[in-house]
Amino acid sequence: MSFNWHELEEGFKKWMVVNLISGKNNEKFDDLSKATDGFKNVDLEISINGIPVETDYFVKQVHENMKWYADQYANEKVANELASFNDELNAFQDLMKERAQKIIKDAGIEILEGYW
Repeated sequence: MSFNWHELEEGFKKWMVVNLISGKNNEKFDDLSKATDGFKNVDLEISINGIPVETDYFVKQVHENMKWYADQYANEKVANELASFNDELNAFQDLMKERAQKIIKDAGIEILEGYW
């Protein structure tokens, strides 16, 4: 995959590339910058155990997998928050029921057990 990083549209690919080639702890940043004319002439190749992998496909798959995991995490967080909120609503409902029962009892009104 060859590209000019400065001309990439904002998005995952631009984010990923900058993190791969110019991370804060990358000791080779200056060398990479010189070799790519300031990241204007980047040729990115990816291989796994020496076997070349089609770079655009690899980047797309990484993005899709990260999105899937992020969606799973978000769904889990929302489900947990909703469950917690539901528990709080149930506790509030029980408290209101107890208070209503006390007010009615204090007023001298008797309500049969099965009606609460």
